[in-house]
Amino acid sequence: MQQRANQLKEEVHKMLGNVKNHPLQEINLIDAIQRLGVAYHFEKEITDALLRMYNEDKEGNYERDDLHTVALRFRLLRQEGNCVSSDVFIKFKYGKGNFKETLAGNIRGLVSLYKASHFVIHGEDILDEANAFATKHLKLALPNLNSPLSSLVQLALELPLHKSIERLLSRYYISIYQEEDERNDILLEFAKFDFNLLQSLHQEEIREISMWDRSIVEQLPDVMKLHFLALLDAIDKFEEELALEEKSYRISFLKDAFKEISKSYLIEARWSNTGYVPTYEEYMSVALVTCGYKLLTLISFVGMGDIATKEAFEWARSMPKLIKAVSMVNRLRDDITSNKAGKEDVACNQEAFVNVKEAIDSGTPSANLREAPSTC
Repeated sequence: MQQRANQLKEEVHKMLGNVKNHPLQEINLIDAIQRLGVAYHFEKEITDALLRMYNEDKEGNYERDDLHTVALRFRLLRQEGNCVSSDVFIKFKYGKGNFKETLAGNIRGLVSLYKASHFVIHGEDILDEANAFATKHLKLALPNLNSPLSSLVQLALELPLHKSIERLLSRYYISIYQEEDERNDILLEFAKFDFNLLQSLHQEEIREISMWDRSIVEQLPDVMKLHFLALLDAIDKFEEELALEEKSYRISFLKDAFKEISKSYLIEARWSNTGYVPTYEEYMSVALVTCGYKLLTLISFVGMGDIATKEAFEWARSMPKLIKAVSMVNRLRDDITSNKAGKEDVACNQEAFVNVKEAIDSGTPSANLREAPSTC
């Protein structure tokens, strides 16, 4: 499969080179490549082609009267980040009035106009008018259209390009494109191969991700293996029991909390090993996690009944003021207790603690925290 995909990729690459002197064929080919989800294979070729088109427009060397061509070219260039003028659509209006009603029957042109209108810049009234005009006539025409044109219109109206997920959109577009009379069979075959290969890759990645917890055990020091496996076994049992009550979603919150605290422990270990002294703000952003109060809160929620709703888990995960305040107080109290560097350092920590306590009591922590001694 991979060998055939490579052959097809090379043929599509040649096609891009062969249409350089055929503007309409070139923009239609680029559009199809992008919508079929294989544009990432030809990023340089597409970027170069669109830059060439943009320079042609600036020099006044390109002029078309076809709505589909003008709208598609405009969208492709704006999508690439080129500053093209929306004045190209003036020719499709009655002077300073509305868009010409004769365009209502040009369905492909309206689809291209509708897609182009979503790349509006603030103040471009003509593109706002284009969107309203295209939307109105596409919705009116939709019940009377046959496939694949009806599918193309419906997809455009339901999934505007700027709101769509590329891989999801490409799956829909493949099924539409294969019904079109003017389809490029080589490009279509390549898109199908590429989609299936990526699906296989993503499925393999998901399998690997789902196995990370067990496979990582052998990478841990012996002293940690027993604890880690015991933790995994406990979580697996929780998940099995909660699944019976349709509450297994709680485990994802718990796993995320364990991942967060593990990453924060790693940061503290790097600071210690490198001798790095973080600023007060840096330290607290990590220490509020490693003190463990957010994790303990989520752990306690897991075993609760219906009172622990999904909203409650979301609340705890967001580090609300209550958990943050408790974490700040106990983190600094623990630091004061464990500090063995001398009375001056202890006094410094005590002063910081007083500042934090006053900040929490007053309800305005940000101002008082800035007064915390920088050596703490």
